[in-house]
Formats: sequence, C-alpha cells, structure tokens
Amino acid sequence: MTLSPFPLCFMHLGKVGGHAISRELFNRFDRKRVLNVSPWEMDEIPDEELVNYDLINGHWTGWQVEKLPAKRFLFSMLREPVSRVLSAYWFCRSWTSTIDSTNDVVMEKARTLSLEEWIHCDHEQIVRIVENYQTRHFGGDWRHPVPADDALFTKAVERLEAFDLIGVYEQYDNALQILCSRFGWLPWPSERRLNVSVPVEKRPELPRSVRTVLEDRNAYDMELYDRARVAFERTVRNELRRMVAMARTLAREDAAEEGDTRPAAPEQKGRKLPERLWLAFNQAIVGEGWQPRVEDGGPAYSWIGPSCQASLELAVRTDSELQVRATLVGWIDDETADSIELTVAGETCRRIGFSRFAERSADDRRPHITAVWLIPADVARRSGAGLELVFRTARAAIIDYPGPNGLEPLAASVAISDVVVEPAHSTLRVSDDVDRALWIIDKTYSRQTREDRERFDAAADLLGRYLEERPDNPRGLFGMGWVDMALERFGMATDRLLAAHAHFPTEFHRIAPLLAQRFAAVLTECAMRVLWSAGPQFSIIVQAERLARAATERNPDDPNAWYWLGETMCYQGRNIEALPFFQRAAKENAADHGRRIHPTRLGALHTRLGEGYVYTDKLENAAQEFETAQRTSPLEGIYERVYEDVKATLKSGNARRLLRYPIKISQFQDLDTVIRKHLYLDSDFPRVLRMDSRVTTLGSCFAANIAIRLGKLGIEAQNLGGGERINSTYANRALLEWAIDDISDVFSPDVFSNLENRYKKNPADIRHMIANTDIVIFTLGVAPCFFSKEDGRFTLSEPEANTFHMLNHADFRTTTVEENIKNIERICDIIWDMKNTINIVFSVSPVPMKASFEYSSAIVADCISKSTLRVAVDQVIKRRDRKPIHYWPAFEAVRWAGVYRSGSFGAEDGTTHHVSEDTVRAITSGFVHAFGDDAVREKLEGM
Repeated sequence: MTLSPFPLCFMHLGKVGGHAISRELFNRFDRKRVLNVSPWEMDEIPDEELVNYDLINGHWTGWQVEKLPAKRFLFSMLREPVSRVLSAYWFCRSWTSTIDSTNDVVMEKARTLSLEEWIHCDHEQIVRIVENYQTRHFGGDWRHPVPADDALFTKAVERLEAFDLIGVYEQYDNALQILCSRFGWLPWPSERRLNVSVPVEKRPELPRSVRTVLEDRNAYDMELYDRARVAFERTVRNELRRMVAMARTLAREDAAEEGDTRPAAPEQKGRKLPERLWLAFNQAIVGEGWQPRVEDGGPAYSWIGPSCQASLELAVRTDSELQVRATLVGWIDDETADSIELTVAGETCRRIGFSRFAERSADDRRPHITAVWLIPADVARRSGAGLELVFRTARAAIIDYPGPNGLEPLAASVAISDVVVEPAHSTLRVSDDVDRALWIIDKTYSRQTREDRERFDAAADLLGRYLEERPDNPRGLFGMGWVDMALERFGMATDRLLAAHAHFPTEFHRIAPLLAQRFAAVLTECAMRVLWSAGPQFSIIVQAERLARAATERNPDDPNAWYWLGETMCYQGRNIEALPFFQRAAKENAADHGRRIHPTRLGALHTRLGEGYVYTDKLENAAQEFETAQRTSPLEGIYERVYEDVKATLKSGNARRLLRYPIKISQFQDLDTVIRKHLYLDSDFPRVLRMDSRVTTLGSCFAANIAIRLGKLGIEAQNLGGGERINSTYANRALLEWAIDDISDVFSPDVFSNLENRYKKNPADIRHMIANTDIVIFTLGVAPCFFSKEDGRFTLSEPEANTFHMLNHADFRTTTVEENIKNIERICDIIWDMKNTINIVFSVSPVPMKASFEYSSAIVADCISKSTLRVAVDQVIKRRDRKPIHYWPAFEAVRWAGVYRSGSFGAEDGTTHHVSEDTVRAITSGFVHAFGDDAVREKLEGM
C-alpha cells in the first residue's frame, strides 16, 4: 500500500484508458485516503482539505488543477484525437447503463446514426466529444464547453507542461510502467513492459472525407497530442537510459566483489531493490527445472519437474530476516506435499507455516496448500541481492502433460502458482496455529454438534489470544470477525472484517487466492446478515453496504457479492444505483467462475433487475426480467402487480416517463444542472420567448429579476411589481379588475385607491401594457390576506404602512385553495379577453413570509401559505390544459432543491429573505432556456 508524502493526482479524460488506471490505482492506496470525485464535488471541496489524501482521482477539469496541493505528482493521459472520437462513438453505441438528460442525445444518436452522421450532429453533448475535447479539458471546463481558440490552446499547453507525467494511450504500458518506476511500485498488471511496442489499434476503414473532417475539427487537439507524444517519447528514452545505467553499475559492483562471500547490504551499495516481491507464474521467470502450465480460463502455474528440484532467482532486499510463501496447487499426496523444502545459500530453511484450506470452488476440489519458510537474516545476507530459492521434493510422479502429440507422460512433483518474498515482520506472517484455527472455524461454523461447538470455541479462543498480541493482524481480525458473525455479534463482526479488509494488502488475492476468496465470501455473508438485522436503521444498512463493497473488491468474480451490494442500495432507496450491481451479478453468474447465486435466489435477482429497468424507463427489459423471474419462482405481492402493469403499459403503447427524485445530495450542487435535469422537461414548455417578444411581469422578486434578465438579453420587458407583502391572488385580481373597470363585490372600496397610490399608474396604462404584450409572468407571494370585519371583503394596507393598524378593522387569515383557484382563473380570463394569444406563466415566490398573525409559528404559516398557492396554480393548469398557461418552478428550485445545497439564501447579506444572486441567476437562466427559441438560447449561452 502506497504511503506518499504528497498526493498522486490523476486527471481522468474520457476514452484514454483511464477507467482501468483508476481501478488499479485504488488498489495501490489506502481507500480511506483516496478521493474519487466529480468536477461538481471538486468545486465544493475546500482547497486545504485536498492535502489529506494520497490519491486524488476523477474527471475534474483543467482549471481545477489550480485547487490541488502545491506539492503533488500530477498525471494524465492523452490519445490520438481521431482514434479517441472513434472509440467514443463505439462506446456510446454499445452503452447499456444509465441514460439521463446529460447523455441521452449522444447515446441515442450513436445507436441510430452512422459515424459520419453522428459527427455532424450539432447537439452540445456530441460537439463536446467530437471537437477538440482534450484541449478544452486541459484549457478550461468541459462541463461548460466553449469553442477552442488560440487562447484556450495556449492555456491547455501551459497546464500540460505543469504535469509531472503525461502518458499517451498508444504507449499505454510504457506510461504505466514509468509511473510504477517513479513511485517504486511493483510492475503494472500487464503482459507488456517498458519499451515493448503496442500493436496499432484495429479500426474499420474510415472514408478519407470523414478523417479529414475529424482532423479539421480537432486541429488544436492534434497539435496538443503531438506535443505530448514527443515529450513522452523523450521521457521513455530517459527512463531507459536510467535503467541501463543502473544495470551497468550493478554489474561493475558485482564484478568488483567477486570472491567476497559476504557482499555489502543493498543500502550500503546504493541499490534500490524492493523489500517485498510477488512472483506469479504467468510472468517471465529466471530459474531452472520448471514446466509451465496454463489452464483454460484458469490460473497459470508451473510444475517442479522433470526432476525433484527447481530454482528461482529474484532481485530483492536481503538485509533482514525474510519469509517465503508459496501456493501449491493440484492433486498433491500428503507425503509429497509434506516433503517439500526450501534451500537458500546452501541452508535448508525452517518451515513456519503449512496449511490446507477449503477448496477453491464447488467445481474444483483440488487441495490448495500454503507453505511458508523463514530465511534467517545471516542466510539472506550471504545470498546477496540475487536471492536464489531452491525448492526440493522427496519424489516425483508421472503425470499427463499436453504435448504436440496429445497427452504425454511427464515426471513432476508439485505445482506452484505464485511465490511471495517479504520481511518476516509482515502483517501477513503465517502462523500454523492461526491457519489451523481458520480451517476449524470454516468446518465447524454451523456449530451443529457438541463436538463442533467445542472445536469452534477452542479455535475462537486461540484467535482471540493471537489478536491480543497482534491487534492489527489481518488474519486474526478476519478470524475473529468470522467468529463474531457466527455468534451474531454483527457490530463487532463488521468492525473487525472491515479492519481486516483495510490491513490485507491489495494484492492479497494473488498472494493467497484461496484465503482471499473465503474472506470475500465471509464479507458477503456478513453483509447479508447485517442487512437483514438492520430494520429501518440506515447507519446499519450503510455498514452492510461497506461490507458488500469490500467483498466485490476482494473477489470481483463473485456474483453473490454484487447481488448483496445491490440489495444494500435498494434498502436505502437507491434503486437506480443498484441496477449496475445487479447487472454485474447476472454477468458474473453466467460466466460461472466457481461461485454462483443459489437457484432459490435467482428469481430475486431477476426481479430486482426488472424493478431497476422500471425505474430507468426500460419497460421492455423489465418485462423480460420479470418473465424470467416468474419462470424461476412465482412473483408475489407488489412485484406481480408491477409486472402486470408493465405488460399492460407495453400493450397499450401509452408508456409514460417515470421521473425519480434525485437520490444523492451531490446531484443538487450545480443548480443549473438541477433545474434543467430535474425540474422540467424540454417538452413541458412551448418555446415562445423570442428576441422580439414583449413581456410583462407582475408580483414579487422573481418577476422583477426575470424582467431585468430579459432586458439584458435585449428583450423588451416591463415589471409591475407589487411587493411580497401584498402579492396575493386577491391583490393581483383586484389590479386587473381595476384596469378594465369591472370590479367584483369581493373587494373593499379602499383597495383601488391603495392600488393607484402603490402603482402610480392609471387603469388605461395597465390595460395598454397587457394588451400589447406576448407573455405575462405572475409570481404569487402569499396566501394570507386581510378581510374587513364589517362585511368580510378583501382589503389592502396602505403603501409603506405597518400592517398592525389593519387588525383594528380587519381579520387576518390564510385563503383557501378554492378561493385562490377562482382568483387565478379570473386573472387569466381578464388577460385573454384583452388578447387571447398571450402566454401566462405563474410561479410561486420562494421568499418566506415576514410574519403571521394567524399561527403560532411563522415557519408553519409560510409552509401553509406556499402550499396553498402551489396547489391552486396546479389545479388551474390541469383544468385549462388546452390554454396557454404554464408554471415555472422557481419556488421548488430554492425551497426544495435548495435544502441540499448551501447558499440558496443570503449569500450577500446573511438574511433569510434575500435569495442569493447566483441562485436568482440560475433560475432566470433556466426560465429563458426553457421558453426561449434557438436565437434566445444562443444569446443566453453567450452571456
């Protein structure tokens, strides 16, 4: 596990191989000190917090590099631009995961259009991928793409040169091996190594015209890539020179020391050799006496044969006591297995561990053995830097071995899959007693008989004593966590198993694959049992999720681990997030790596898949999964009804989009995205706002702000604001009735004199203003009003007067939904009588009431007030569905989405009655985007 004094920062660009890099990097760092963030999350993280992480990974943007700690290792990858666009097209074309408003167009077009048609689409989602993507990523912010120009390219080059390592996809392995060299890591997991050429990617033949278009549209990217490629090739040459120089230095030192039986320790000679080395037999090895073998779809290993001896030569630090661990596989008789010994520098090493564990899988019951030897410090030093391990067995056997003419007899003894050399103080140091205790726990876990219970208790006692001496030993933590789970001490089991997961090295599954698989299975079972015990306690459900995630990391081939991770998501209401996990469970189950989902649970898996597809509006897929589940085990209760509803919807052809409330708080941090993605659909509104439109706004703050925003766009807009205090449906109705001189008897006479004093206009002016407008925007503020104690008619306070004086002659009450419906309908009728083509847009002001005379809490009063107005508007719109009347969700953007993000109110003055300017900007921009035609939208984007 990497412990670094400064963080490795990997900026992940799309389609440059970054996903595989990220996964491997996660395995090389302590997960608690890994930050994997989106650019939106990166916006919110204070700069000073970033120094707390060893790995900072994500699709963050070029300008966010400036947020990173000054002392860091900055790494990224680029790709030949045309190749990157082609890869993106085929990736989008085959995409089967979540589709939402951020990627729906690009995915749909990729599936339905040819490459040539796709690259000529002018939608923002596609242009962002097709045109100078890498330049815009480094030079600016890819979330809000702007056309690349010389200034942006210069900024991209400037940022590129600030990186410590920029690899190129076409030399992928070279880049990653150089990264390993810089950090002193074991080689990156690949069969290719430094300076081995990468085969040219095979692509369908492109028409020259298409390639020319892509090269033209990526002119800046082509130049940026060429600069990066030249610089990287220089880096490769320098790295090779350094390695050659090191090899020559070592050769000279070895020649000078010839005849010396006790060479100096590596540190004294300046050699930088690893203190820990893992060798798998799918790698090239230096040694003699081995017969390699690779099973179909299985692991690689080598037999000791044809003699009873084989050797390995390893370059590893030898200045301290070492232990050597070998995993033995295959049918090995007890006598032969027991006879295997290890010799180093002519000395036979003491074997300190020898354990047979459970079978690798239900279908492969061949025994697997872990054998561990101790190399004393003086023996290690005598061997020098070139440690030679000699394995011997007492006898050989005749086995069938595939040859050119079929199976041929071969004399061999023991097969070994991997060897680990490490300091003897390693946390993984084997104890025969611990291995035996784990084996007993495995066999007596159910504790069905008295003998089993006694053996289980004895093993648990041994593990407990062992853990007292070595509290951080992962095997001890694993064993005691297993015991705690058996005894239903789920809290302690969770803590210990997660601690074991944190302490086991990332390559544990390679060092001890058998134990690693059993550990993953225990994590999965514990996740299941903790989940079942959680009830409504979300903190416990989250613990189950952590266990299941750990299981998928330890054994990603196990479908059960993925299934239970999906279940933990569903228990939290995160069903859409669960779908990929259930899909992975089905995939791994079909691949049959040895662990499969029990047949009785297959029905539940397909039911969950069907449910996930319902949540993502893929009803055909949902019907198929429910049908599969029905064949496995009959659907019951709600799922049976859901299946019938899905079939009926598909048959009728009247499928409606299912809109879900966002699950993650992070989804609310960018208000512009929230408004466009979660508060409306493009189909909700007619695009009636044009550059030559005339707009009139009435009501409170939003009405005034939208008028200001429209004016800045060059659209004629005038505001008849009334102020939050009097902005009720009664007051707005009174204003319009006064304008047309058709006054209802629901108003007191003083209302109209107050309106005249407040607006400083005569009725004819207001009539003319509205009759000559195209769009009227009303922002409704409050439902409570004053009504005369004498005759019950609506009355209005004088301008600037304190409302306390009203209580002498009027009652204060919240108006009903029905009253507000009548007022809103009257308002609409008056406007349409003036001009029947006017589009009317209502919104509810998010600004709260200042005070209430009616309820004991102004907060409660405000909730009832806003709810009354919102329901009334909704009812009017539903009743008049063929009329040009609409609702804009300004209230929801602030008071619902706003609770999940800071700064919705009072960013400038710290008060609760002033919506922050940035929030106002996002809401007004959203309004213009929703109703604006192409010309208006283009003008908006240019602001």
